[in-house]
Amino acid sequence: MAEITVGLAPRKGGFYDPLTNTYITLAKPVQKVSFDETKPELLKRITHAILCKEPALVLYEGTLPQASIEAWEEQFKHLFQSKTIHERKLDGTMTSRNTHSQAIDRAEQLKAGDADLPNAKSAPADEAEVAVAAAEVSAESEAVEEAKPAARKSKAARNAE
Repeated sequence: MAEITVGLAPRKGGFYDPLTNTYITLAKPVQKVSFDETKPELLKRITHAILCKEPALVLYEGTLPQASIEAWEEQFKHLFQSKTIHERKLDGTMTSRNTHSQAIDRAEQLKAGDADLPNAKSAPADEAEVAVAAAEVSAESEAVEEAKPAARKSKAARNAE
């Protein structure tokens, strides 16, 4: 059995998939999902949650089966066939503008094996990087605290004149 790791996308409160019995909440936002590669239809809803325009899930580890991605594309491809949108201006004339679909782009990136998906989280920083950043912040705050008394004295001297 293959396994993928998925998590909640930003601004999402929870997700439930009855086909794989996966329940993801804010309390446990990342879970592993096991599936049989011969039955890609089991990942139908998880695939949609990852590839839709406003994703509910983020794929952290593993890859979705090609059959599952292709089935999703086939289901929604007809919605994105036109590359132009016809709009009516306020004066009543019709105009056209080109558009692209972020969802189809995301599906193509996933099929190509691109790890830099637009909604993937970055790896956590090293402890050394965090320590250096904390030291820089504390040094800046100390410099500000040292400058405050000198500023008060000069302000008092100006007020006395």
